[in-house]
Amino acid sequence: MRAGDMSNHVHNQILDALKNRQPWDDKQRQFYAIRNGGMRRGHKPFPGAADTSCQLSDGKIEKAKPFYFNQLFSGERIAEFTGMNEETAAVQDMAADLLDHICKEEIPFAAKVMSAVDTMLVRQRGILKIFWDAEKQEIKVETVDPQLFVVPSRGVGPDEDDWFCQIRQVSVAWYQRQRAYLQGSEVIARIRGGSRDETILSDSEEEKFDREGLTWTREANTIVLFEVWQKTPGGWTIFEYSPQAPDLMLRRPRGCATKWRDKPWQPFVGLEAEIKDEGWYAPRGIVERLAPFEAVLNKLQNSKLDAMTFFNTPLFQRDESAGTNVVSFRFRPGEVLPRGVAPVQMPSPPVSFDQEMLHQRQLADDYIALPDAGTAADPLMGGGGKEKTARQVSYEAEVQGATTNMRGWVFRQGLQGALWRIWALNVQYRPNRLTWFAKGRSYRLPQAAVSDQFNIQPAGPIDGWDKARRIQRAGVRLQVFRGDPLVNQEQLYRDVLGAEDARLPERLLMPQGMKAATEAEDEAQEIVLMMNGWPAVAMPNEDHALRIKVLLGKLQQLGVTGEPVNPQSRQLMQQHLQQHLQMLQESDPKQAQGAMAAIEELAAAPVQSPDGVVAMPEPGPMPEQLPMAVGGEM
Repeated sequence: MRAGDMSNHVHNQILDALKNRQPWDDKQRQFYAIRNGGMRRGHKPFPGAADTSCQLSDGKIEKAKPFYFNQLFSGERIAEFTGMNEETAAVQDMAADLLDHICKEEIPFAAKVMSAVDTMLVRQRGILKIFWDAEKQEIKVETVDPQLFVVPSRGVGPDEDDWFCQIRQVSVAWYQRQRAYLQGSEVIARIRGGSRDETILSDSEEEKFDREGLTWTREANTIVLFEVWQKTPGGWTIFEYSPQAPDLMLRRPRGCATKWRDKPWQPFVGLEAEIKDEGWYAPRGIVERLAPFEAVLNKLQNSKLDAMTFFNTPLFQRDESAGTNVVSFRFRPGEVLPRGVAPVQMPSPPVSFDQEMLHQRQLADDYIALPDAGTAADPLMGGGGKEKTARQVSYEAEVQGATTNMRGWVFRQGLQGALWRIWALNVQYRPNRLTWFAKGRSYRLPQAAVSDQFNIQPAGPIDGWDKARRIQRAGVRLQVFRGDPLVNQEQLYRDVLGAEDARLPERLLMPQGMKAATEAEDEAQEIVLMMNGWPAVAMPNEDHALRIKVLLGKLQQLGVTGEPVNPQSRQLMQQHLQQHLQMLQESDPKQAQGAMAAIEELAAAPVQSPDGVVAMPEPGPMPEQLPMAVGGEM
């Protein structure tokens, strides 16, 4: 099948874009080498000279990655759902639970995101591809090398551009297994890699942009494919061909099948290191920003080691008049220098290498503003520098925190795109998947929750990287709002537990409904014990208001039925009720007043004696004399 005019036109645009971005490609290769091996000396001044690298960029990247990791896992769930109508709002938490399960248990989402984050910090942008694998019937997440992703020369991204291209390198065996692709020995001979002399090139070879790994490969077992996404009035059209044979359409052009709210969407998500000028190639990674500092540090470190080579190696001078035979002289530990030979006193280095290297590191830290809480004296002030004032420390922490939060916000824009794409695939391809098993139990989702009528955001706060601050804030909220009827009490405790570990709320927290049922059942059992003469002790962590309510209900029941109660049991129940009332008074005086009113109301109610005569009890007793409307007695 021959490619149409549209594909030929886009192929020429791809080659033009590759030509125009060649300086960018060269820089990316340099940045990769700096991250994985460090900068090397171009020329050694003498044999055996130092050639070390301080690995500044690599260290800063490893220090920054936990910040992005916590943007994923600082919350109890990985995403937060908000229903767009009354029906979806009622099931938004259950839908969020399912997406959390998919991302954490079914697909390697976290590993792929962190791989893309590493690429983003090294090469300014990380790319995720999220799609449905029809053969395996599952959601797939892949990372894409930015150098293998081409947009127009002035493109801003896949969603806005007229076309973009993913360069794929596949094995010959993989290609032969894909029956949807054009097969045949002649086809494979034209598109597979190998020697440039053996490869069949297109007629426009002289105009072709040749770049190994992008348009061709030396490996004979590898095929380079261009997967082109062309924007059309109906959405997207995808077609594939090899740059070695652009006249062959290797797969039938197809439309984009994935939809979200009835609109087609493409599967690529970009994670940006920063927002700078508009344009796909505008952001900078940590390596690019720190390369000048790393070059200076490498120079200082190598110069320091070179100086140590000279200054720490013994050097001697001799008096010409002494006539010493220096050729036969060998210097060994403990030996006495012969007459006429004296050590040369080497001067101190004119520059303090350690101080200057510390200076450069401090500049690099300030430049990229990694999370830090240091309060030490400014190293640029030298040994005599004064300690920073509290106001200085506070101001610098605020500025640095704002910068860090802005970086988190930028990252979350791409993360949000990844999350809703995963949910969109689940809604479109698994609409009847309503049950799943996780955390030791089975979950069931209402059909209404399998919907695209949700706004989906990454869960957790942007400043969730600071664990100590999360715990402190959650603790303060708990102290301020504990017992407030306008605040969800269960969520307060969830926040406190989740601030330390997102898994703790599921393990330790008992839902309010279950807790109330358990407390009521436990109090009923204690009543049975007291009715049989066994004492029951009120504990400080119990729900005293609920237990008083259960006790009063039992007392009312006994008063109505006229069931006799022996004096010992009556005394035990009075003491037990008094204990709960006292503890409730200490923890929540308002609820204690309500409990007192209920007790007085019960004491004032008419009581039925065993013989069926209804009598009015004595007026309200004091807490020390709690009512016992049992068997017609008070």
